[in-house]
Amino acid sequence: MIKPDGENLIIIIGAMKSGTTSLFKHLSQLPEVISTQKTETHFFSTKFDKGLNFYQSFWEPNSFDKTNLYLEASPTYFKCHLHKDVPKNIFNSYPKAKLICILRHPIDRLETNYRQYINDTGNKEGINTNLPEDLVLSSMYYHQIKEYLKYFGKNQIKIVKTKDLKTNPEKVLDDVCTFLNTKKINFKNLSVKYGDRRVTNTGLYQNLRKFRLLKAIVKHIPQKYKYILIRSLTKDKDKIDSQLWKLNSENREKLLLQFTDDNNKMINEFNIDVLD
Repeated sequence: MIKPDGENLIIIIGAMKSGTTSLFKHLSQLPEVISTQKTETHFFSTKFDKGLNFYQSFWEPNSFDKTNLYLEASPTYFKCHLHKDVPKNIFNSYPKAKLICILRHPIDRLETNYRQYINDTGNKEGINTNLPEDLVLSSMYYHQIKEYLKYFGKNQIKIVKTKDLKTNPEKVLDDVCTFLNTKKINFKNLSVKYGDRRVTNTGLYQNLRKFRLLKAIVKHIPQKYKYILIRSLTKDKDKIDSQLWKLNSENREKLLLQFTDDNNKMINEFNIDVLD
């Protein structure tokens, strides 16, 4: 079971649209790791009032063993501007938990997040006309992580770059294994894309997500064949026009200035440059 101090709990806290699902799937291959039955629990952000017994119900009941590590991933934990109590909730519940965040170039993350915003809301004003502050703040990584530093030591936080996980996954995952103090393994399926925009950027895919039964069926199709199937059924006109979610040069430069200041703080604190 999860130890009272959370020493054997691993939480991928974000960032949204940066590869949290891929990282979750990869780490779930570790023999010591028991992952939640669903990728995202959002417990500490939206369900905390249900109590820790409810939290532990996200894992299979017969999986609890004191020798195991328990893994979950919820990118809403990296939206402290919306869920300000998440770091405190985690610390007060499991003060020795290990936290992992995966960070993508903030502009790329923002644009992909906006594409999802179009899917979720149906709003097609476009990113250059209507850009919610929530999406901008979610790309300001130091703005988010400084809230965790009020409670957790830097030795409890591992930062991974999306770019590195894509280009050199073996090294990144070996580094994470060192952080978790687990044996290194030969990870499989490292080339599988869990958020391939050729699929997610389609009305067909988004409609499938809205129906619980269909979503459950699609979930059990191997990732490779799922994407082949959906791409074969998708027409170009079904895709969201990139002009709706791509920043123009003027707005891109303005946001880069804003993100640069935040990035400099990440460099100073963690020696991590997400703008490179």
